[in-house]
Amino acid sequence: MRYLLMILVVVSVVSISFAKDAAIVEDASGSLTVGLFDVLKEGDEVDLGESGALTLGYFSSCVSETITGGRVIVGSRQSEVFDGDVARTTVECDGGNVMLSESQQAQSGADVFRDETQKQKNQNTFHSVINRY
Repeated sequence: MRYLLMILVVVSVVSISFAKDAAIVEDASGSLTVGLFDVLKEGDEVDLGESGALTLGYFSSCVSETITGGRVIVGSRQSEVFDGDVARTTVECDGGNVMLSESQQAQSGADVFRDETQKQKNQNTFHSVINRY
């Protein structure tokens, strides 16, 4: 019995550590534990309280959700929302199947620089350069 309990604990820890990235925070307001551009995994929970709001973009389903209030459990394709309101839309995207040609790959790139010295959440510096040939 003791070994069975140990095996169950190990399996639980391993399955949690391999949770798949499911969504990105596109907007957040209120006193939340997540911020702009945080990547959430399937099974993550976010408490929005009564007035918090969150917009999530799902990687595999192209679903965008705006959630107000309540408790959110991140799913693989959409969230479960308890005691809150959710508005879902499907946006145009490739659902994680983007394939660039060699020519497109040679002309593509991105850099994100975050100022680690800032204490407040969601105050990041983003720089981008777009070259058009």
